[in-house]
Amino acid sequence: MGRVIGRIIRHLARAIILRPFLGIGLLAILVLGGAAGGYLWLSSGKMNPLDTAVRSGDNGAPMSAGVTHEAPSSTENYLKGNQNFNAELMWTALAPEAQERFRARGATTQELQQQMDAARDQGTKLEDFSYIGGQQLADGTSMHFYLVLTRGPQSRSDQTYIPYVFTLDRGGKIARVQ
Repeated sequence: MGRVIGRIIRHLARAIILRPFLGIGLLAILVLGGAAGGYLWLSSGKMNPLDTAVRSGDNGAPMSAGVTHEAPSSTENYLKGNQNFNAELMWTALAPEAQERFRARGATTQELQQQMDAARDQGTKLEDFSYIGGQQLADGTSMHFYLVLTRGPQSRSDQTYIPYVFTLDRGGKIARVQ
């Protein structure tokens, strides 16, 4: 049973990463249909069968089995910064390598803040975000999955759910956002 659930989670993660539209649909089904049941099962006090010492990935390489259920502070700060239009909070959540990639394209904290201010002025808003879970990887990095609820700009007031995938470096800072 635990292996089946593990496979489902791996396939969902791959679908989200490789096929965004399919991933959005699958993620919506997972969140709406199974979040409550999954939460009850995980919080029941029973050992999580996904938390085994080591398992093998599809390519035969060992993967760390460190499934995480608590959101990292860097991803929370990044999303809170986005929600509150605070570019500095977002910038400090990024790994130095990610900051350098932004700088190489000419981006600065001030430019990011200007973009955030323009989005706020247009009525774009990150209304809410939910941590789905994370996975520690064998190389010391990790991936973390969120479902983000946005609204706007003013011309489009519909709510939109967007899946976010964060890759964190070994120090727990954001190396990549997808």
